[in-house]
Amino acid sequence: MISNQPIVFNLQYTPYRPPRNATKEQRARHAHDRAFYDMTAEGQTILDYMTREDKAADAEDADEKVPRAPPENSAPVPSEKRYPTILEYLQKSTRVFNGKGMISQEELAYMKQRAAQNKGNIWHGYISFNKQESHKIDTPEKCIAFIKNTFGTFFKAAHLNEDNIDLMCSLHIDRPHHLHIHYSFWEKAPKYRSRDGKGFEYRRRGELDKAAIDNMFVKAGIWVSEQKEDLYLTRNDAIKELKRTLSYARLRRERKDICEDLLGLARDLPPTGRLAYGSKDMEPFRERIDAITEKLFGSDPKARGADLDFQTELARRRAVIKNICNQPYLFSNRNNEPETVERLAQRYHYTIDDKNIHIVEDIEADYKRRLGNAVLRAAIGIKPELLERNIGHERASDSGLKKLIHTSEKRTGKIAKQFLRDFKSMVSTNAERARNRLREIEEELRRQRGEETSGESAREEAYRI
Repeated sequence: MISNQPIVFNLQYTPYRPPRNATKEQRARHAHDRAFYDMTAEGQTILDYMTREDKAADAEDADEKVPRAPPENSAPVPSEKRYPTILEYLQKSTRVFNGKGMISQEELAYMKQRAAQNKGNIWHGYISFNKQESHKIDTPEKCIAFIKNTFGTFFKAAHLNEDNIDLMCSLHIDRPHHLHIHYSFWEKAPKYRSRDGKGFEYRRRGELDKAAIDNMFVKAGIWVSEQKEDLYLTRNDAIKELKRTLSYARLRRERKDICEDLLGLARDLPPTGRLAYGSKDMEPFRERIDAITEKLFGSDPKARGADLDFQTELARRRAVIKNICNQPYLFSNRNNEPETVERLAQRYHYTIDDKNIHIVEDIEADYKRRLGNAVLRAAIGIKPELLERNIGHERASDSGLKKLIHTSEKRTGKIAKQFLRDFKSMVSTNAERARNRLREIEEELRRQRGEETSGESAREEAYRI
């Protein structure tokens, strides 16, 4: 029988300091484990464990070990008995990755340095896929896609800043029918205000919220679903069809009631503020916007069919989530001695709390927001026409508006005529003044020439004498 339990999710953490009441042996064990996970140990570290495993573990039925530091006095495994567990064509790389892709040697060096300096918790564990779903993470590309689509929301739900997290993952293929991803993550830098308020420190609490764990289980289960893309494809089709129905010319011809609703919405929209469906300014208008959306889907068979397709896929997603939530999962959020999966399964019976899962509600809210924004953009687009047009008329029928426009045109005409008269008068006056001044200059020049001629005649007469 195919189980609907697609994954095993193991999560542990190692704090910076042991408990205050820890015994001497427990403190020694903690120091050993901490060096293993912050990669400061002289022997094997978590990075060595994640990238190489014992050759004896390649049997299909071998027990899956919880990633723990090896016993302090254990002898190292000879190199000829170890083998790389990442896929062959990536053996030349670091063989570790996260949601952004393969981690380079340079970045890995920085991550190791930050881990060594970390004075907070280091979280670590593995995600194991069952036999039916293992092929979905059989390449690093698939693993990277899985990490990208699950760990981001996991960090957010756990109240961790993803930008301040170092995440390191590796794929193990020693059990071909039960592939699994080992992971480890820690905070890059202290960001929490210290108790004395004089500096910053790392997060003190290591145990993560149950809601974050619950949603991680569900997100991982959805990711392995065969129809996970269909929901978003039908959503995009429905939004596209709704936009097609928002043709103002078509609505004026075929659905004047919707047209009137859009015009009414356009009249009432505030002149300032953020005109987006999800904004606080639009809260009083959302019910009207949703009603217009329903009418638009009802006005066109193709659009109505696209919306029904989306609703069908949404119901299928709801069924998948319910199926996941009704199954017990293996889970650990503490430090355990090395044990097999079977033994852990007997000790821990983890149940997802349905109240923590709001994935379907979030998808529905996002769908309404996208549709509402399309309706708002249509209303905003027709708002300039309100001063001139109304349904079924080429000109505004409001007598007060007509009178206002006529008065405005009359006043504008008078102002224009007065301006032309004043301009003509000003030009005429200036031209007359220019002509008078020109005559004065000419008279003065003639007088000067007469005086010069008289002077020359007198000088010539004196010369002859």
